[in-house]
Amino acid sequence: MLATALRIRDYEPAFGAIVEDIDLARPLDEDSVAQIKRALYERGIVFFRNQRITGTQFIAFGRHFGYLSGANHGAELAELRKAEDETENIGSRWHSDQSFCDEPDIGALLLARVVPAYGGDTMWAGLGAAFDALSEGMKDTLRGLRAVYSKVDYHKAASRRLGATDAEKANGTEVIHPLIGRVPETGREILFADPKYTTRIVGWSRTESEGLLRYLFDHVTKPEFTLRFRWEVGSLALWDNRQLLHLALNDYHGQLRVMHRLSFQGPFLQ
Repeated sequence: MLATALRIRDYEPAFGAIVEDIDLARPLDEDSVAQIKRALYERGIVFFRNQRITGTQFIAFGRHFGYLSGANHGAELAELRKAEDETENIGSRWHSDQSFCDEPDIGALLLARVVPAYGGDTMWAGLGAAFDALSEGMKDTLRGLRAVYSKVDYHKAASRRLGATDAEKANGTEVIHPLIGRVPETGREILFADPKYTTRIVGWSRTESEGLLRYLFDHVTKPEFTLRFRWEVGSLALWDNRQLLHLALNDYHGQLRVMHRLSFQGPFLQ
């Protein structure tokens, strides 16, 4: 059988790719899956347009990349919905999903079902490009550091805002990851600094940590390391959660937005 040559082009200079003229409602051959995986791990995120697929077909596609965990939503397929009368949305701060876990989901897929007439874009930040832009001295310094990743601080702030109970405020986990990690599939080094969940550097006080972490958070979200994606019905994004931060813009009040999401597991950073 002849190998299938997919049309894959770079989406932005720093990272990202888009696959053209593909119908994910049809089963993919092994070579097509291999090409998409290569684009995913080399470019961090892969986009597809005009995908008219069922939930079952979406799940079948997602299973090519790893075990579908369902993340914190339970079922494999999660619906992310913001109704016309809601003002809060999910993911409105820069973050990497579940970085406060020992083994976070390494990737995710998001499929647009209903999109607003304007607004509702998603942004991603490339942690590999951010690492590459650091000075050699800073790279050497960070390679020896580990950081604490926790949802406690974030959820305490949310609890104060939303009036949660003391038990809910106390619910949180805390883990340690290296600030500089390698993507197992490519060996590329990335700067794993999560503005939402990285709380301090191991062996440093919070006061000492704040200055460096603030610099790193500002650095990884510079415009030159980010891209913005405009959703259309049938748009699909597949990304490596280890290599990217993401942020869902909340600029479409009064409009309905419905997305379907999958999350998958695999080896974390080395």
